[in-house]
Amino acid sequence: MTSTDQARRGHRRVRVPWRVRRVVRRTRRWFQVRADLAAEVDGLAGQLDATRQEIARIARPEHDARLAMLQGGGASSGDGHGGRPAPGPDAPFMAASTPVAADIEHPRFRALAALIGESPRYHRKLWEWVFILHHLEIHGMLEPGRRGLGFGVGTERLPAALAMLGIDVVATDGAAAEWDAGNQRSTSIDQLLDPSIAPDAVVRRHVQHRVCDMNDIDAERAGLTGFDFHWSACAFEHLGSIQRGLDFVVDAVETTLRPGGVGVHTTELKLSPGERTIDTGGTVLFRPSDLAELIDRLRERGHEVDDLVVGQGDSVLDVHVDTPPYTPLHLKLALAAHVTTSVGIVVRRGTRH
Repeated sequence: MTSTDQARRGHRRVRVPWRVRRVVRRTRRWFQVRADLAAEVDGLAGQLDATRQEIARIARPEHDARLAMLQGGGASSGDGHGGRPAPGPDAPFMAASTPVAADIEHPRFRALAALIGESPRYHRKLWEWVFILHHLEIHGMLEPGRRGLGFGVGTERLPAALAMLGIDVVATDGAAAEWDAGNQRSTSIDQLLDPSIAPDAVVRRHVQHRVCDMNDIDAERAGLTGFDFHWSACAFEHLGSIQRGLDFVVDAVETTLRPGGVGVHTTELKLSPGERTIDTGGTVLFRPSDLAELIDRLRERGHEVDDLVVGQGDSVLDVHVDTPPYTPLHLKLALAAHVTTSVGIVVRRGTRH
């Protein structure tokens, strides 16, 4: 055998089994499809970002004009950007479980916001406090002599406002020190004093401050039973998981309220489509399906619960999604790749538990 024959034999072509060749071809196609999909997703993300920027460009002047109208107490005829006359006193108010611009523009919003020293503005946090006051009011709870319990109150103005109405309040907050940095946790009644809302003496007469673990209320031992109403404002999404948040609402209704008592809670609602969410950690995002499960669970246990109604709104302000750094136009926002907003839940305790 010559050296040439030996070289050819050393480089003999290896026959690859057909099954292996097929797997290789399919793998190559899969990588190509994935690359094509990634490029398409990037393109759609770019289009979405551009759309949001355009909405923001239109919404912010509209917001400024409407806010000036609201703060001036007048009416607007609209300016071609989806503007409309401010709603009259007989217009629907808080018909949805989520913020819509028309609620902020309603005369009743102004009146309730004034109880906590606020003027109307398009911000979901203010909407939450007004939502709580509104639903307590329509259930006859804003009357002297009522007893109310607040969970995770932080430095809210609600305890002072309720005290000014002659309501006795137990305001509770957790023991976790990580909330101290943003002045979001209260440790004594001194942090709930606000002379612009109520004289200090009135607050001290009607309000007590307690520490309460929302994951373990232990109402009997803590003496937190028999209340006419309770509330929490964007608190139970911070309990560690979606399940813990749902369990808190049921526990609070069944252990702290008298039969017929009213619970009003606000939290985070994920609006972006799909089931993917943040379900554990310091802040979770509830999906409509999670809250539907909660409502069904409460009703099955004999309690009355308002339907969950996600408001659509009819203004460009209702479409705008705020992005960091956040702006005063803050009804919906982008949070950790999700679009979210506030949502309210209203429960009346039944007699079964």
